[in-house]
Amino acid sequence: MKIWEFELLIDLSLQQENYTLAFMQFAQMLERLLFWQCEQKNWRTQGYLSESEELLQKGNYRDPTLGVLWQAWAKVEQRSPDDSFVKKLANVNEYRNGVVHCNRAISLEELTKLANVSLEASPQEIHQGLLEMLRQVLNQDQQLQKGVARSLYEWGLERLQSSA
Repeated sequence: MKIWEFELLIDLSLQQENYTLAFMQFAQMLERLLFWQCEQKNWRTQGYLSESEELLQKGNYRDPTLGVLWQAWAKVEQRSPDDSFVKKLANVNEYRNGVVHCNRAISLEELTKLANVSLEASPQEIHQGLLEMLRQVLNQDQQLQKGVARSLYEWGLERLQSSA
């Protein structure tokens, strides 16, 4: 899945302690994964998207927003609005809108809370926590295979270290 390639960007941003950028890359990846599921599983024709968002725009359906997509996912998965994971998805949407519309910064504390790790967690632990959240949306317990970008990055690092 090409969408998964972007996990490297999240990791690199975390290593640079750029939490807002890491979060935005995570939120974008979440939205892409949800939209992919929406298209693959025909959420639109099955009535999972709210009708207010289904308004025709110049004869075409408008693409659903992150907010509409996570709410549709919760319906598909038969999750209650009180479900802790659904609340996390709502927080991601709220934080994302804050960054985009109000130039809000995301703190380490907010990111570690989303990743379900301690405030003292390493960038790698935060990264894994965020990926776990994405796996839950995909309903996949197993580790997804490394993408091309990750493989090339690791190969390049190995080459640099071996020539140093």
